[in-house]
Amino acid sequence: MSDVFGQIAHRLGELERRLALVATVTRVTKNNGDGTLDLDDDLGFAPTRVPQASISAGNWQVDAPADEGTQGLLIAPGGVTEQGLFVPILARKDYVSVDSATARLVGPNDESLTLSPEGVTLTTPEGVSITSKRCAVTGEETIDLSAPTVTIAASDALAIEAGAITIKGPVTQTGGDITSDGISVHAHTHAENSRHHYGDGTNMGAPQ
Repeated sequence: MSDVFGQIAHRLGELERRLALVATVTRVTKNNGDGTLDLDDDLGFAPTRVPQASISAGNWQVDAPADEGTQGLLIAPGGVTEQGLFVPILARKDYVSVDSATARLVGPNDESLTLSPEGVTLTTPEGVSITSKRCAVTGEETIDLSAPTVTIAASDALAIEAGAITIKGPVTQTGGDITSDGISVHAHTHAENSRHHYGDGTNMGAPQ
């Protein structure tokens, strides 16, 4: 009879352990750099090498490795933590949007990506780098570039097509000729005006 009660107690203890691991609040003590984490619940439970969950759908995946101190849920329905998942969850109010139509992705250095009905806003304290085989920017009304210095580097050619172009400020050009409607600014010549007795109508030299 004692063996039966012992087995029952053992099974109840195992069931309690597995139920506790269905969803347990823990924090990261170490990121192992291979997609697994060491955790601790501050109550003596410290599982190691637990895989971190990623938000994914289809071929898209949000990759944000948790660092030391990150809080989250350990989900291990089978009771084997190495086969479970750590899901980072951060309870805070300073970045929570009250608009259900707005989504924000916030980084550790005040970087943020906001998607709302008004558009997309990307904020970063250092810089933005976009690399692609082809980039197209289309504005139905306007496209504004505002900075103390704007640099456009085209190794082959730069083409601008517009109904009108207005430039305010001095213009400096070096490294080659300027051609307008087939006429060279650097090499074109003017004929002397013989009608007013200023010359005989022969071509003058190119601009200096």
